[in-house]
Amino acid sequence: MTLGAPLFKAGLKAAADTVWSAEGVLTGYGMPGFDAYDDIIAFGAVTSDAEPATLGTRRTREETLTCEVTFYIFRGGGQEQEVVVETRFYTLLNLLAESVRVTDTTLGGVVRECFLTSYASDQATDQSVLSKGRLQVGVATFTAKYRITS
Repeated sequence: MTLGAPLFKAGLKAAADTVWSAEGVLTGYGMPGFDAYDDIIAFGAVTSDAEPATLGTRRTREETLTCEVTFYIFRGGGQEQEVVVETRFYTLLNLLAESVRVTDTTLGGVVRECFLTSYASDQATDQSVLSKGRLQVGVATFTAKYRITS
């Protein structure tokens, strides 16, 4: 039996790396650390719920998978950067969401379908960050369907 979680996460990250290839974004499994990048995206927690898919001797299962993608968008400066970081978050999120919705819904054949199902964002209020610039933190959840067939 092959579980879908690791395949889904790898497929989603690969799709992101493709659509963001010209964007100067650092991506990683989990928190990649704050290097010399203004845009850091972490592919984190994956959850799975499974239920019977078909009757018969093969006893297939339908997995519903979610992957949490966390965006850290930073720009040095003051209040003038607040709209810049927020706009950048939504730009990067939209590029990935559109790619999995329109260009490659199956993540290269890894899953049956994948879509952005929720997102939230907030700007940093920590004084140590505000004194250096503005940080937009966004979290997006992508949900996929995967068929376990053996």
